[in-house]
Amino acid sequence: MLILSNKIKFFFWVLFFGGCINPGNEKKTFYETFSEDWDLDVIPLIEPLRLASVDGGETWLLDRDNGMPNTTETGGGLGQIKKIGVSKNYLFGKTESNWFFYDPKNTLCAVYKTESELINCLNSFDIPVTEIKNCSEYQNDIKKTGRCYWFPKKGQKYKDSLELIPKDIIELKVFGKDKDNMDFIVPTSIKSQKNSIYFFKMNIANKENDLLYFGINWKSYILIKDNIIVPVFIDSDMFNITLYTPYPVAQEKGISEDNRIYIKKSIKIKQ
Repeated sequence: MLILSNKIKFFFWVLFFGGCINPGNEKKTFYETFSEDWDLDVIPLIEPLRLASVDGGETWLLDRDNGMPNTTETGGGLGQIKKIGVSKNYLFGKTESNWFFYDPKNTLCAVYKTESELINCLNSFDIPVTEIKNCSEYQNDIKKTGRCYWFPKKGQKYKDSLELIPKDIIELKVFGKDKDNMDFIVPTSIKSQKNSIYFFKMNIANKENDLLYFGINWKSYILIKDNIIVPVFIDSDMFNITLYTPYPVAQEKGISEDNRIYIKKSIKIKQ
């Protein structure tokens, strides 16, 4: 039997275990991760949101490091991003065809045709207007300095935050206990907002509601909780609000299709 000397044993111990404790193998923080594997480039935004590219930086998609945002310009990932800026807890920029404002907290995505409309939106909420640059410019910043202008200091977390403060609130009141007497009250018309963002306040007697949802301007699955306020982007002069129990929820609760609630009303926006 071959007996290894203590020096040789130590050499193999360093070779094997040294790779496991090599500082270069330490897990990088969110703001230190600029790529994953060999085919994914990353620009960290506000944790956990980031820009990701699988074609060497030609096209960029807004996603999460643990999955896609659930409400964006097209209902999926906000893709084809050309320019972006970060201010407080908000993202904004330009896709191939539009300018956008994205509020991750409320999963709100507002889409505008011009940059001036976007800037007016930011100003209407007193959001500081920061620099909007091409994604490739941020890659260059990362290569040169290892950071973009919104990154927190090393070892610190991103803490900047603002709340969207509504000027007008549209109240939606639900009443009734079952399908036969269930209904909701909405105004027949509302005042136009220049930024096309409208705030809806939910009112419902059942504080433990887990069945009834509002669908506003094709935004699905807004669970109705008493006194919560939800911002929604609406760029038309007429829209629908639907009070309903979503099909998956009805299935989970054992509610038949005949007993599933679905009530729709229209609201006009006055210019």
